[in-house]
Amino acid sequence: MSIILDDAGLPHSIFHGGLYQEKREQSITKLKHESTNILLSTDLAARGIDVQGLEHIVHYQLPIDEASFTHRNGRTARMEAEGTSWFILQEDQTQPEYTNDFEEVLISKNRDSLPNPKWMSIYVGAGKRQKISKKDLVGFFIHQGGLSFPEVGKIDVFDRYSVVSINRETVISTLQNLRGKKIKKVKPKVSRLW
Repeated sequence: MSIILDDAGLPHSIFHGGLYQEKREQSITKLKHESTNILLSTDLAARGIDVQGLEHIVHYQLPIDEASFTHRNGRTARMEAEGTSWFILQEDQTQPEYTNDFEEVLISKNRDSLPNPKWMSIYVGAGKRQKISKKDLVGFFIHQGGLSFPEVGKIDVFDRYSVVSINRETVISTLQNLRGKKIKKVKPKVSRLW
């Protein structure tokens, strides 16, 4: 499925138990930072992730039972929010008995129906252990990266790294500007968060 999304030019994150914890954290961070519209996941995402405002859950593999179905779809209906659940069914598959009636919809091949997110998440190889704060990162991206305040989005600082979302249109110039620059006497790796 990831290859299909790559071929369509759709930014997405991957989340499953085979990834290291840091990679799983980064995938969820990209979703929270709104730098991806799509989280491609196993049932691991059905429980225990804290992401607000999911509008759609797309089941490209049917849930194994009603409990899995409920937990997967519960990600859209938290805190009185609403969402839509979709199934991608093969010709030989039928709707599971435990679901409500559904309406058949043909999937459009129109790529423009899902625009790229406004933000792109940037990995910074320095975090709490290097005494880096959100304020430090804002200054780093504005003063050395050449961004204006509105071009800097959400920021998360982890133990060994940080994630900063910036306006997608500024990524190339910002990364060039930050190449080799220091933040608090540290010269961190700065790159797109894939």
